[in-house]
Amino acid sequence: MKEYFSQQLNQNKVVTQDALDRLITNKTYSSGREIKPGEIVLFAFIKEEPNTISMVSLHEDELDYYEYVKSPNQFIPTVKTKIIKL
Repeated sequence: MKEYFSQQLNQNKVVTQDALDRLITNKTYSSGREIKPGEIVLFAFIKEEPNTISMVSLHEDELDYYEYVKSPNQFIPTVKTKIIKL
């Protein structure tokens, strides 16, 4: 999955404490995990239903919970939640 986010990993700015204090109003990823200084916030479109797509913010460690869906946008990939079989 990381290859689909390579542009963002290389181009997005690292979160600073100043940015967290002054600029970032939502201080959590879409999963609820806290955004911390030194991290890179990644963005994806998530396909929830056949005709429903929304934007989410992801931490690099969360990429394994998603799988890539063919996407026309090269910078912000489209993903769906991975189904884990037990």
